[in-house]
Amino acid sequence: MAKASKKGKGRGHKISKVKRTNQIKTKLMKQGKLKGKGNRHMSTICRNPKKNPPKPEVPPVEEASDDDMQDMMDKDDIQFLKDSSAARSYKILKRFNFNGREEGPRRKKTKAAGEDSDDEEMEEKYEEQRQDDSENLKPQRELLPIKTKDGIIRRTTTEPVIKLKPEKVVQLIENAGKLEEKEEEEDDIDLGLEEAADSKLDLSQPLTMAKMLALRHEQVSKYRLRIGCLASGVLEDPVNKLGNLKHLLSFLKDKQPTEVALTAPRLAAISLMEVFKDLLPEYQIKNVEEPNVKLKKETLKLRTEENMLLSSYKNFLTHLEKLLGPILKRRGQKNQASPPGVRLAIVAVECMSQLLEARPYFNFSFNLVRLLVPFLNHSMLPVRSTVAKSISQVLKDDKKGEVSFEIVKRINALVRSKKHAVRPECVSVLLTLRIKDVNLDKEKEIEKKHKKLSKKERFLSSSKRDRKRAKRWEELNKELLETKAEENRHTKQRHFTEVTKLVFTIFFRVLKSAPTSALLTATLEGLAKFAHCINVEFYSDLVNVLEGLLKDEDNKISLRHQLLCIKTVFAILSGHGEFLTIDPMRFYAQLYRNLMKIFIGRKQEDLKVALEIMNDAVMRKRKSLSQQRLFAFTKRLCTVALQQQHNGALGCLQLVKSLIEFSRSLDTLLEPDPSVGQGVYMPLVDDPEYCNAKNTAVYELLILRDHYHPLVRDYARHILKRPNIEQETGEIVSGVLPQSIEKMSATELFDEYSPADVQFNPATTAPFHFKPKQRVFFVPSKVKNVKLRYLLEDILDEEESSEGPMRVIGKLVSTLLRPSERDARFILSTLPARSRFTMADVKVLDPLQESSMDEECILVDDNDKIVGSASKRACHLVKPDGSLLLHRAFSVFAFNAQGQLLVQKRSQFKVTFPSMWANTCCSHPLNVPGEVDGEAGAKVAAKRRLGLELGVPGQVANPARMHFLTKVHYKANSPRTQQQLQGPLWGEHEIDYILILRGLEESHLLPNKNEVAETRFIKRAELTDFLQQHKESLTPWFSLIAHTLLPVWWDHLDNLQSVEQGNSIRRF
Repeated sequence: MAKASKKGKGRGHKISKVKRTNQIKTKLMKQGKLKGKGNRHMSTICRNPKKNPPKPEVPPVEEASDDDMQDMMDKDDIQFLKDSSAARSYKILKRFNFNGREEGPRRKKTKAAGEDSDDEEMEEKYEEQRQDDSENLKPQRELLPIKTKDGIIRRTTTEPVIKLKPEKVVQLIENAGKLEEKEEEEDDIDLGLEEAADSKLDLSQPLTMAKMLALRHEQVSKYRLRIGCLASGVLEDPVNKLGNLKHLLSFLKDKQPTEVALTAPRLAAISLMEVFKDLLPEYQIKNVEEPNVKLKKETLKLRTEENMLLSSYKNFLTHLEKLLGPILKRRGQKNQASPPGVRLAIVAVECMSQLLEARPYFNFSFNLVRLLVPFLNHSMLPVRSTVAKSISQVLKDDKKGEVSFEIVKRINALVRSKKHAVRPECVSVLLTLRIKDVNLDKEKEIEKKHKKLSKKERFLSSSKRDRKRAKRWEELNKELLETKAEENRHTKQRHFTEVTKLVFTIFFRVLKSAPTSALLTATLEGLAKFAHCINVEFYSDLVNVLEGLLKDEDNKISLRHQLLCIKTVFAILSGHGEFLTIDPMRFYAQLYRNLMKIFIGRKQEDLKVALEIMNDAVMRKRKSLSQQRLFAFTKRLCTVALQQQHNGALGCLQLVKSLIEFSRSLDTLLEPDPSVGQGVYMPLVDDPEYCNAKNTAVYELLILRDHYHPLVRDYARHILKRPNIEQETGEIVSGVLPQSIEKMSATELFDEYSPADVQFNPATTAPFHFKPKQRVFFVPSKVKNVKLRYLLEDILDEEESSEGPMRVIGKLVSTLLRPSERDARFILSTLPARSRFTMADVKVLDPLQESSMDEECILVDDNDKIVGSASKRACHLVKPDGSLLLHRAFSVFAFNAQGQLLVQKRSQFKVTFPSMWANTCCSHPLNVPGEVDGEAGAKVAAKRRLGLELGVPGQVANPARMHFLTKVHYKANSPRTQQQLQGPLWGEHEIDYILILRGLEESHLLPNKNEVAETRFIKRAELTDFLQQHKESLTPWFSLIAHTLLPVWWDHLDNLQSVEQGNSIRRF
């Protein structure tokens, strides 16, 4: 089979040395290195009949023999002819150059008389004609024409003919023959090897599988050697070895033996790819045909080499395109391609992708783009991933914009033609575009800087004359160069502008036409990344579209899509969108709610997106956020850190550390004592403004101190700012972080310590085995609360202290439901005898209510003028003389759409008037900024307490929706309960701001059990019966208002302005 293929190519036959010599002589004569001998026979000469009249006919005579002629001549004549022949004195003999020597000037010969004169004249004319013909046959070269009055005069000159000595000619012929033989021997390497391989086969013996594999391996090695030699020859000497590319292409074009039908083309394709990646320039070769222009020898040689290289590259791409047939989708194609053909097609795709990536500005790059872009939607994952990787790299490295524009244009046409039913790779590759990184002004400054440096170098290395000459040239070329550079910048800017338009056309079309397609993820990521390029006029519409995606219950998007929507919104609002009137608080609530939905996984992509959002929306905008939101997000991050892998925990802890460092008020979360603050932390409330995270502690850090990963332990100890005892070694660890770790961002820590490779960084040791401690106190199963029983066992294991148990019990009750009386009595019975903790303390002093007693209320006089401030405890504690401090308060009366009033029953844990019915909400403005400004401050305080007590969303409890009517001044003492018989007396003395709120529905309520025991909507007709039924359990301010002012207000809900009394004070 190999022999036949060789013979088919015409290389199997040997030629004789005589034929090779004749071929070489002909080649040298055409090159002008060897002069031809001319025609040895004299042609017939047409004589002039006038000068040479026809002679009379002479009768034929017999021819004389040589001997007769010699006898007829004298001895002197014979000797003369011999001498003349040897000296070549006759002109007819002078044109035969026997030894190649230069002939001297020819001397004119005097004409002989008689009949010899005609012969001599004829010979002279013939020789002159031959000489003129030889001069005309010499190669001519055109010179520059001369323009005169008569016209253009064409000028030519004769190329000199190199006359070689016979010895030199013989040497050239021998050298050329050896070179031809050497090339033929190299071309016949394959044939010799295959013949040798065939000669080893013994067809009489059966071939085993091992023998066949060995023979195939041997044949593959031969092909590998041949291809390697050809490729390395081109790389070593590209000028003289470009012909090897043709031989390499033959491995792709010709049909190879069955044993190497797949291996040989694959090796040849990969080798050619590497050769072209090394040889091809980064610029485009422009082949301009100029037929009438004569080029220099070097220029002509360079152009010839470029044309050969370009032609070989074109042929290579053509063969690769033919190899793609098995994986191309054709209509009506039912037969599946063979696996070898598919594998060879994948190799072709890889070669074309790498060539486009390596030389994006060379010839045929647009052809490669047009061919490769449809493979982004291919069904085979290896093909898609290979093309996507190369195109992404091209888009990332493109600085001119031409290739990027072509790629994006093709992707846009593909997505539109398929009606968005394409693979995500078609849009995800657009995320690597340089739209965000391109800065034309910065590049212009860099160019100016380089120009200044080059001028300085030229000034130091040139003479004064050279500098003057360079200055004149610079003045002449300055305008041309500036025009060209500015044109390049405009072209670049125009390309990237068109790219930006097409990219956002794709993104907006996906959001409008296919919001549930697989392209939504890449679309949202692209909008978040390139949000700064969007026109400000589209910001509001885009935010509304994203909000609609979040609220669409019919087509519920995934958690990742929700996070990406939130990320896009905050990316829009972080740039020019800061000046827009868009309220981002609803997106903060959505982010706060979604943080708890992030599940642990191998890649944790959702958590990475959440960390990026937290960095942009919370960390960078911390100054514009309220303290309640900062507390809530800090607490939520610590909670999320407990349910993630170590890299996710590190990312969360880094954000917590940064928030605490920049907001010193968050230090209160590091204290385990919950007595600071007001109310109870409600983790199930979706709005961070009303979850009351300020009254909790980040106990998660205490758990993370014993994390299995050492860096997580160090981070938790560093945030707590207190040393810890290492449980494995017993050493004291300060928790100081290395400087390199402390400077890393949350996403950097997330990526650096990712366990995707199933490896710990750094390596961790096995967990330490703890021995259980022996219990000091026995807690029987009579305690019904299981959580309480387990915590009591841990408490009783601590060392005995006179004050320790009281403090621990306070913390315990603050984190659990209130224990039953029997459980509380058992707690007291198990404590040491010296403990001064009584039953009255447990039943009366609720820790959550106690924590709010240190809040600063506003003290006023009888005219509601501020005179100072005092703690809530001091304001409500009745003095021995029965007096109470007058302070400011508010009361909210909220109605639903049907005009029904919401009333609440106060919790049994309230310090004043527990378990009594009151209006919707009543509390006190605090001595803090925003709540001391009279009517406006009362509304702000009302919004805060509505969220804390009833869980009312902020948009419902908006101060703008509240209507201020009047002020009420009253004083009343709180009745004692069974638990308060031995305690102090509490009371109220307030100037109460009356606020009306409409539109509060049952769905808006999420009551806090520590504040509100029960809620109820009552109608206007039911008011009298309600007051009579709960006569003994009404708060004094609600009873006074309900019997006098409330019926009037209720009757004028649609016209409250008519019952307004402004700043007047109604005193009871």
